[in-house]
Amino acid sequence: MTAPDLAGVSATVLSSAPLSAAVIVAVAVPLAGSVVAVAPRVAARLAGWLWVAPLPALALAIPEATGAVDLPWLLLETRLANDDLARPLLAMTAVVWVAAGLAAPGLVTDVGRPRFVVAFLAALGGNLTVLLAADLVTFYAGFAVLTYAGYALVAHERTATAWHAARAYLAFAVLGEALLLAGLALAAAQADSLALADVAAGLGASPHPAAGLLLAGFGVKAGLLGLHSWLPLAHPAAPVPASAVLSGCLIKAGVVGWVRLLPLGEIAMPVLGGIAMTLGLLGVFVAAVLGALQHEPKTMLAYSSVSQIGLVALAVGAGAAVPEAAVVATGTAALFVVVHGFAKATLFLGTGVAASEGRRRPGRVLLAGQAVAALVLAGAPLGGGMLVKEGLKEATRTLGPPLGTELEQLVVPGTGAATALLLGRVVLLLAAKQRTAGAGAGGGSAAPGAGGASARVWSAWGLVLAGAVAAPWLLLPRTAAPAPTDVLAFGAWVEALWPMAIGLGTLAVVRWPARAVVPAGDLLVPLGAAARRAGAAWPGPGAVRSVAAPRLAAVSRHAGRSVTHAVDVGEALLGAWRRTGLVAGVLLLTLLAALVAARL
Repeated sequence: MTAPDLAGVSATVLSSAPLSAAVIVAVAVPLAGSVVAVAPRVAARLAGWLWVAPLPALALAIPEATGAVDLPWLLLETRLANDDLARPLLAMTAVVWVAAGLAAPGLVTDVGRPRFVVAFLAALGGNLTVLLAADLVTFYAGFAVLTYAGYALVAHERTATAWHAARAYLAFAVLGEALLLAGLALAAAQADSLALADVAAGLGASPHPAAGLLLAGFGVKAGLLGLHSWLPLAHPAAPVPASAVLSGCLIKAGVVGWVRLLPLGEIAMPVLGGIAMTLGLLGVFVAAVLGALQHEPKTMLAYSSVSQIGLVALAVGAGAAVPEAAVVATGTAALFVVVHGFAKATLFLGTGVAASEGRRRPGRVLLAGQAVAALVLAGAPLGGGMLVKEGLKEATRTLGPPLGTELEQLVVPGTGAATALLLGRVVLLLAAKQRTAGAGAGGGSAAPGAGGASARVWSAWGLVLAGAVAAPWLLLPRTAAPAPTDVLAFGAWVEALWPMAIGLGTLAVVRWPARAVVPAGDLLVPLGAAARRAGAAWPGPGAVRSVAAPRLAAVSRHAGRSVTHAVDVGEALLGAWRRTGLVAGVLLLTLLAALVAARL
């Protein structure tokens, strides 16, 4: 069976009325807030209270909050379920959004404008919907709202850099939504059901191309290597609190999609698993190198996210290739979401604090906290990253020799070296910037005020730092990740420390460039240049008409037959899944809302 099996969750409304209401309120509060915040006066009042909106979701993280709520009047029989997978993710997500809401008034320019408040609350509502949705339509609606509200957050500063990053984000978002919509339609037709558990089980009945579409579609959101180029552009352009939730929560929606909808544990998919593991391993090391060659901390943190997503792609790939690894792989993926969400939110909020403090004494405390968060991700002893890597080792061990042995003994530990190298460079750059009076932390990240970071900003940073240190151990029993046998053993410490020593040693001996060697966005740069050259070589409409006129009649006849065939195919698809039109309508409406919010 699939690890995040929702079939065991009660299909009726929760027996406890307060708990049932809590599930609805958790999603409804931010979505309703995003609607009323369109009014400028309301948005200005809500700007200082954004941290309140995620609190109802935090109540759902307790172990007793398990069950489902059916809303047959909403969309196509909406169903929200809080299960063993959702609870630890809700805890991390709610705390990170609380921290972002606390920090926003101190780190975001025009924080009281509707364009920020609407986008912030809509993205939060979409994020929570993704975690709680138990049916395909609700899941996709939440995913789309999160995607296009994220566009408004990236474009918030309205600078040339922000608009460029927002266009790149939107282009990748549309690509991901197209892949995802096609994969979901095929998967629903295969399962003849809209329940997420049924869809995953249906894909597990036999190999199906929908699984590949879902891997790619969710991979765009997660930042899988090759589909990642929007991340290094979006993070530096977005305000610091937006970057914290983009990296800490938004990209994790792709991971949740992989775990929820891929038939992990149902059937062996060696090709799909091999692709995921290959892209994951390449992503860990290639993104670390690309990030180390940057010079802005937020850009480097974006590449760090791509590198870290490679780890979870490795776990998911192992679960896809070998069904016996599915439970450990999905548990490790869930634990990764918690660890990475807290640690990366700490690092991003820390860049905002650094920009506000400059040479102030509290900056020493900041650098120490940033170093702790970096060590957690690198897999330092007693940290959450160490727990994630132990889970990865157990998942890859099931692959058998020689591949499983090499991954377990060399490659997985080696990822710690890549992480230590990249994040160590981030901390050193922040230290250098603090030694330079008035230095900033990257595009879109300067604090509105010049008097240093406020108590709210420091509280937000301290909150997620505490989560990065403590939450993995507190939430480990609620995931299927394997518990370490003896974290205090000398051998375990040596195994965790030697990769970090290699990474930090490389950082110390290599002379790093004073400016970015590889432009942010990497793959988009040659693609953009090729598009411009193609545009310059375009002969113009007159020349095209003179060449094409003799063939126009024949092409028109062929096009007519093609359109007729396409209509027939479309009718067949709609017959197999009548709800496609409504889902597409939801997508278009959320896109329109995000575009309007970005212009407010």
